[in-house]
Amino acid sequence: MKKLVLFYISVRTIITAFYDVYPIPGFRATELIGAIFPIILLVYYFERHPPLSRSQKKIFLLISWALFSSLIVLLNFGVNAYVIFKQFFKLLNGFAVFIAFPLIFRNNRDVNLLINAFLISTIFPALQITAQYLIGADFLGLKAHVSGDITLYSGVYGNHGVFGIISWMGLLSIITKLGVNNKKNRLLYVSLFIFYLLVGFTTFSRTIMVLMLVILFGFILLLVRSKKGGILLLTICLVLLAVISPVAEVAYENIKKRSLSEIEILRGERDIIYGLHGRVGRWDSKLTVFLQEYSIFEQMIGTDLSIGPHGDYFSWLFSYGFIGLLLYLSFIISLLFYVKTRLKRVISVFHKYYGAAVFLGIIIWIIMAISTNPSFMPDFGYFVLGNSTVFLFITRKRYNNNSTVINKKNEIR
Repeated sequence: MKKLVLFYISVRTIITAFYDVYPIPGFRATELIGAIFPIILLVYYFERHPPLSRSQKKIFLLISWALFSSLIVLLNFGVNAYVIFKQFFKLLNGFAVFIAFPLIFRNNRDVNLLINAFLISTIFPALQITAQYLIGADFLGLKAHVSGDITLYSGVYGNHGVFGIISWMGLLSIITKLGVNNKKNRLLYVSLFIFYLLVGFTTFSRTIMVLMLVILFGFILLLVRSKKGGILLLTICLVLLAVISPVAEVAYENIKKRSLSEIEILRGERDIIYGLHGRVGRWDSKLTVFLQEYSIFEQMIGTDLSIGPHGDYFSWLFSYGFIGLLLYLSFIISLLFYVKTRLKRVISVFHKYYGAAVFLGIIIWIIMAISTNPSFMPDFGYFVLGNSTVFLFITRKRYNNNSTVINKKNEIR
């Protein structure tokens, strides 16, 4: 099972390139694989049926509610079953890895293999956007589209979102790798860290830029607290070089152009409904419909109202009702708390770096949930939820409530 999961994670971004392939009429290849993978994990889990942790009980309640709510909406509104269950299976990917990954990845060596798989998955898209930026947007027939007078690269994918995901995924993976006791690779890893920063810059996404800054701040704080002066100095020097590079300059100018609407809103020259590329207006209009045209029962349980990929919090509210939204918020906030609490107790350098990457991943999830839908994006679930549950599992036996040290060394074994 471990080899299967590692292989799937490694080739995930290649599979995503076949988004428009329909092996069965009406069903995309990515949808079929996205439905099969969590089922395999769930079968593997229920064959062993280990006890659930606190966080796993919360996500079990969450997915159970999502299924119950989906069935009620299906019966109450007569919504297309394909639409309902397509959304549910997207959720199921994150749920499946959260309960099954601790059975598959059980120690530091396994974590290293998992992180390697995520890094491998970033290579294919990273090479695409690098080639498009350096050689040309239409290099080898790769796709791009123009927004205003800004060229947004999308490679072989439907949009540039994949590049944003692999940029922060690469950064967090590199942070974990720097926790391994291997001094000779530090220059390589820090250089790769800067590379993924630049990949994030070339998406020209304001949200991704915010995430880059959050990760950079968290990484520097981690280096300061762990007294890694050499890596800190090297990182600062390379970051300064990246900031004054032509890539950063072009990114700054393009993001400034894309933010003109928000600048006008802040000046009072434009209505706030145009904020965040019109998302604020969409939220406002849909929320009005939700509150005025649906009964209290429907508001609590869930409705057929859709907002598209424009905000997790509103999507959960409209699709699964107030109860679903509260369960979702409870899970994410408690997961952040569990990871933060465990991170304070760990002594191993590897666990500190891995835990920091996991913690930053949850922060990224919370931020991204404002404008997009991480809970319905399998790649978010694989990395953030998968690594969160593995981190909580591999550290639970090493440190008790009194922070007893089991192993001070940052070794993979």
